[in-house]
Amino acid sequence: AEALGGNPCLEQTLESYELCCLVECFPDKHLRGHLEGQEEDKGGARLTAEGEAAAREAFERTLRSALLYAKSVSLGPLHWAPSNRVTLRNRRLGVSLSGIQQFVARADGALGGGGGGHGPGLEVLRQWCESGYAELRRFDHELSERFAVPPSIKLTSVKPSGTVSLLAGATPGLHWPEARYYIRRIRMPRGVAYADGSLDDAALLLRRLAEAGYPVELAVGDEEKTAVVSVPVAIGNPAAGAEGGAEG
Repeated sequence: AEALGGNPCLEQTLESYELCCLVECFPDKHLRGHLEGQEEDKGGARLTAEGEAAAREAFERTLRSALLYAKSVSLGPLHWAPSNRVTLRNRRLGVSLSGIQQFVARADGALGGGGGGHGPGLEVLRQWCESGYAELRRFDHELSERFAVPPSIKLTSVKPSGTVSLLAGATPGLHWPEARYYIRRIRMPRGVAYADGSLDDAALLLRRLAEAGYPVELAVGDEEKTAVVSVPVAIGNPAAGAEGGAEG
């Protein structure tokens, strides 16, 4: 009731002086591990009732771990007294989901919906979210009693994500993938080559990337200091993303 705005990405309502405390989960990873039949790239994978139940149980186990981590972080004292006061009162957390479109498309295809993301996969997502939230609320009360702190006034979020989802090989948050395959270009410092032939960390990283076969070129307009590395990306789920490619 006291929240007047949000953080810069606007996935989390916040009071003045309140901090974000977010942690990310990837439900598609659990679903993918419990499909039966052919490999996903060849089609024909099926989701049985037993597989769905096992995947959901594993997902809820992940949610509990994420909540335990976020709740533990919220226990740490802050240097700024106003932030301490609002954190002690709210314990506001954001257990977030990423790879949502991958999940919907994979569940849809595995249940005979064609993989377009507009069929039974949406209902599976709704069920997982409902049962997952109930489990988070139950576990938060258990943790709050154990830690002798108030229950959190908020537990969930869907952050737009970025680096975290990239590291996990997932689409960010609720975003739909631009394409099944695409090229991600990353600007990096060129670093320094010393007189003795040694390289600093940035220059050494660029050399290793080039040796590994990634295209490296000078950034137009800043050729002396910056290089651009092109990294091919595959979404991994043929049901998620448009056919063809895109660059950005």
